[in-house]
Amino acid sequence: MTKSFYAAAFTFITFSVSAQTIQEAQKEIENENFFKAKTLLRKMLADPASDKSSINYYLGNAYLKDDDKDSAKVFYNASVAAAESKSAIANVAAGRLALLGNKKEEAKTSFDRALQLTKYKNAEIQYQIGDAYSSAPEKNLPEAIKAFEEASRLNQKSGIYLIALGDAYLENNEGGKALSKYEAARDLDPKNALALLKVARVNRAGKIYPDAITAYESAIQVDPNFAVAYKELGETYYLSKQYDKVAPMFKKYVELNSDDAEAKTKYIAFLFQTKDYENVATEAQKAIAAEPNNYIYYRMAAFANYELKRYKEGYEAAQKFWALNDKKVKPIDYVYSAKLASLMGDTTQAINYFTTALQNDSNDCELIGEFAKALYFAKRYPEAITQYNTKETKCGSLAALDIFNLGRAYFFNKDYVNADTTFAKFIARTPSTPEGYLWRGKSAAFMDDATNPKFLAMPYYQLFIDKFSADPAKNKKGLIESYIYLGSYYASKNELNTAKETFNKALELDPSDKDAQELLKMLK
Repeated sequence: MTKSFYAAAFTFITFSVSAQTIQEAQKEIENENFFKAKTLLRKMLADPASDKSSINYYLGNAYLKDDDKDSAKVFYNASVAAAESKSAIANVAAGRLALLGNKKEEAKTSFDRALQLTKYKNAEIQYQIGDAYSSAPEKNLPEAIKAFEEASRLNQKSGIYLIALGDAYLENNEGGKALSKYEAARDLDPKNALALLKVARVNRAGKIYPDAITAYESAIQVDPNFAVAYKELGETYYLSKQYDKVAPMFKKYVELNSDDAEAKTKYIAFLFQTKDYENVATEAQKAIAAEPNNYIYYRMAAFANYELKRYKEGYEAAQKFWALNDKKVKPIDYVYSAKLASLMGDTTQAINYFTTALQNDSNDCELIGEFAKALYFAKRYPEAITQYNTKETKCGSLAALDIFNLGRAYFFNKDYVNADTTFAKFIARTPSTPEGYLWRGKSAAFMDDATNPKFLAMPYYQLFIDKFSADPAKNKKGLIESYIYLGSYYASKNELNTAKETFNKALELDPSDKDAQELLKMLK
C-alpha cells in the first residue's frame, strides 16, 4: 500500500476520533454538564490534528450556555479564525457572534452562507442555527422553531432535535406542543435520559410533582451519572415537601461534579434557600479549604453565620469576600455586610455598606431601619432622624424599637419636644415597657424651665413608680431616678418630710447613691 493511502487512512481515523469526541462533548453540553464539556474540549484542542474550528465553536456553546458570554465570544472568534469562510461551522460561529452583538442582519447572512455550503441538507447545521437564535440575548423563537423543525425533518431519528424543538415551543408559551416533542423524543428512544428530564421539567412547572418525580427517577435509572437530574429531583422533593429526600440528591449531584466549583456553589446556595444555615456554613468552610480564592464560598459563609447569629465569623468571612479580586458583587452582599459590620461595631464601614445597599434598593424598609439604627449608635443623630422618618414615610409605620431609637435620637439632638412626642407614641405602642416612661420623663425634664421649673416630668416618673416598683430588682436604676425627681419636687414645695421619705426610698435601693445622699443632706 502507498504512503498516500496510509496518510489518508490516518487522516480519516483522526477525523473520526475527533468527531466522536465532539459528539461526547455535545452530549455533556445538552445534559448541562458544562464543566465536563469544557474539560473534554480543551483536551482536544491540544491535539494538532484536531478540527480547531469545530472544537472552538462547541467550547463557545459550552461557555454561552454556562452564562459566560465574554468567554463564548473568544472561542467563537477562534472558530472563525481557524477555518476559511468555506467552513459551515465557522459561519455559524460568525452568526452567533453577530447575534451577541445584536447585529441581526449580519447573523442571517452568516447563517445563510452556512446553509448554502451544506446545500441545506445538514441537520446539525440547521440545529446549531436554531440554537443560536434561541440562545441569543434577543431570542428569535420563530426562526429557532423553523430551524429545529428542519433539523428534525432532515434527521428523523434524532431525539436531540426534537428536544430542542420542544424547548423552543416551551419558551414560546406552547407547553402542549413542547410536551408532545419531548414525549416523541422519549418514544423514539425510551432510554433518552434528556427527554425524560424535559418531561419532568414540564410537569414540575405545572406543579404536577408526582409525575415530575417519576420522570426524574426514570432519567436517573437510564443514566445514573446524569448529574443535573439529581439536582432537579432534589429541588422537586423540596417543592413537594419531601424534605428528608432533598440533601442526598444534592450530595450525589456534587459527587458527580467533584471538580466543578459551580456544582458546589449550587448545592450550598440550595442549602441556604432551604434555611439549612448550619450545613451552609459547614460546606462553605470545606469549599474554602479547597479553593481559598473563590469569593462565592466566603459570601455564603458570611450569610449563613449572620443567620446563625455568629456575627464575628460572619464578618470575618465578609471581610475576606471584599478583599478578593475579580468578584461579582450582588446588592445583597452590601446588605449582609452592612448588618454584620453594624453588629460588630465597625460603624464607619457599616454606614458605607448601608449607603450603597440603599442606592440599589431605596424602598427596603428593613434596611432603612437598620441604617437608621447604625447612624444612631454612631451618634450621627440628625442623619438617624432623617432615616427613621424616611422609613415611616415609605413604609407606613415604624416598629416599636424604631420609635424608641428615634425618640432617643431627638433627645440627644436636643429636640426635646419631638422626643416627648415620640416617646408618647412608644408608650402607646408598648405600655408595659418601663423605658418609655423614663425617657418621656427625661424629655419633659429638659423641656422645663431650669430657673422656674414646673416639674413637667412628674406624671411620667410617678407612672413609672406605680407600674414598676413591684419589681425593684429589675427596675432599680429607673426607680432611683424617679424617686430622686419626685423627692426634688416635694422639696421645692417645702414638703420636707415627704421629700426625705422619697429620697430614702432611693437609698433603700442603693445606699451608695451619691445624688440621693447629697439631696438628703441639703434637707437637714
